[in-house]
Amino acid sequence: MTRITQGMVARSSLANLQKSLGRTQRLQEQLSTGRQLNRPSDSPTGLVTAMQTRSSLARREQHLRNADNAVGWLNTADAALQGSSNMLRRVRDLTVQGGNSTLDPVSRENMAQEIEAIRAGLTEIANSRYAGRLLFAGNADVPAAFDAAGNFQGDTGQVERTLADGQQIAVNVSGIEVFGSGAGSVFDVLTQIADDLRNNPEDVVANNLDNLDTRVDTVLTALGDIGARTNRIENMRERATSDEINLKTRLSEAEDVDLPETIMELQLQEVAYQAALNATSRVIQPSLLDFLR
Repeated sequence: MTRITQGMVARSSLANLQKSLGRTQRLQEQLSTGRQLNRPSDSPTGLVTAMQTRSSLARREQHLRNADNAVGWLNTADAALQGSSNMLRRVRDLTVQGGNSTLDPVSRENMAQEIEAIRAGLTEIANSRYAGRLLFAGNADVPAAFDAAGNFQGDTGQVERTLADGQQIAVNVSGIEVFGSGAGSVFDVLTQIADDLRNNPEDVVANNLDNLDTRVDTVLTALGDIGARTNRIENMRERATSDEINLKTRLSEAEDVDLPETIMELQLQEVAYQAALNATSRVIQPSLLDFLR
């Protein structure tokens, strides 16, 4: 039979007391930090879950930032093309009016000058920027998407934003598709209309109205495409926002303490520790018999 000595009892009591103290300190730390995971040893599986959730949350937050940027880009392009559409409608009105044989040369000259001013305004719109980048130049790093002559300086590359894992959406509009380049471009059409108003007014409608309408239709098509993409992005942003909320809840469940429960557990642990401390103090008190052994 194993002989249980006073020293063995004392050592066992002290070990249990130390464990109780450790649990008390752990609960106190959780309350002070508000987190139930303060070191890997607290819960290895819980730590893995928290790390995976935090990684997923970081991706969703980036997706939301990308969605904000995408909507801002498309809204700016939409405003630019709405302005272009309004300008081209005005040019159409002037073109039809210019074909009236009763107009005098001064009136036609005024119309031609207004169209040239609109052309300059369209060039500015075609060189619009968002967040420092040209809206209609693709991925090209150039000073302007279109030069003063109306020649396209950019490329047809897509500017994409990642809005979900493995899902990208283009946010730019092809400048050459909307405005054209060189002969037949919207800038060329407006230049030709102004020239015909001055020099060939009887044919200004026949020579230019169809080409102008083609450019108007191109702008309207681009506006419709922008609207469809914006709606898709908004839907994806809603899903990302919902995912973000769920992931934050999951992360809180993995990392954060349940305050009322932890306070109660700490109070019970402190009572247990005090009781163990009292019991241990009685066990390890030396007696005359201990010294004689």
